[in-house]
Amino acid sequence: MRALAIDFQRGPRPHPAGWLLLLAGCGLAGVVVHTARETTAQAHAQQARLARASAQLAAVTIPAATPTRSDAAFTAAREALEQARLPWDQLFAALEAAQGQDVGLLTVAPEPARGQIRIEAEARNLGAMLSYQLLLQQQPGLAQVVLVDHSIMKDQPHAPVRFQLLAAWGARPGKP
Repeated sequence: MRALAIDFQRGPRPHPAGWLLLLAGCGLAGVVVHTARETTAQAHAQQARLARASAQLAAVTIPAATPTRSDAAFTAAREALEQARLPWDQLFAALEAAQGQDVGLLTVAPEPARGQIRIEAEARNLGAMLSYQLLLQQQPGLAQVVLVDHSIMKDQPHAPVRFQLLAAWGARPGKP
């Protein structure tokens, strides 16, 4: 008689579909590894090109722009346009409204870039000078009228007072 062999620990035999799945997984893993190596090689090549381009860019010097005749003309035209935009009518109206018999204007020097105007005048006496300053300060086109300098002209008849005023006027750069 034959001996009976009972093996309870033996696993089931592998199915052929399992072997196929194992082969497909290994193939797919190989494709992933190959793609990763190609991507890494491309990244290194791109970094090398970037380094070369950066070195070339650093070596290039940009020449300074030299003003040309057209640039100078453009600048002059822009300055003329900015001065035309200033409230000249307000300035003249303010000066005419404050004009009196006791004060005579000598010079009016506007400084549009600074938003100021310098006025040099002569008055019959100190009271006329101070009243002229107050009149100018009340005009809508001028603000912050300040007495900068004054001197009594003792060598002239009636000893007039020559004085300078500084006032804020027009559009100041960077302010509306």
